Amino acid sequence: MDIKEKNLKHLKGVGESRQKLFSKLGIDSIDLLLCHYPRKYLNMSECKEVSDTTVIDNAIYRLMVTKKHPTQRLYSGRTITKIEAESADSEVTLTYFNNKYTPVSLEVGKEYYFYGKVQRNLISNEMNNPWLIKENEINKLLPIYPTTEDLPQS
Repeated sequence: MDIKEKNLKHLKGVGESRQKLFSKLGIDSIDLLLCHYPRKYLNMSECKEVSDTTVIDNAIYRLMVTKKHPTQRLYSGRTITKIEAESADSEVTLTYFNNKYTPVSLEVGKEYYFYGKVQRNLISNEMNNPWLIKENEINKLLPIYPTTEDLPQS
């Protein structure tokens, strides 16, 4: 059977529902998936200081976790977790919505790389749902693919 005729369901981890999500992107076969190129790349080698960035910047920041607040459950069933972190010159509050894995994996006193947008107000800096960048991804290019709802980058 030719690869152009192979259905995505032949791939491990792709079932009926995931195949429908790929179909929304116009990907109906394995060869189209192989030709699904990134729309841009993020340069993971450029760390910025929190104080040097503007509000519109998405960037990578090296932050040390200083305090983890307990996860709060909202009346709608959603969750919110706040984590305090600091860089050499600033403090930042990391806020995660409906994410039970990333906040649990962070340890107080350790440094991590985060990708996101720092929002400033009069008294604090905050990042909402920042990506946790793995140590082995620093100094690389990270591809960003076109996606649809419920179909993550990975």
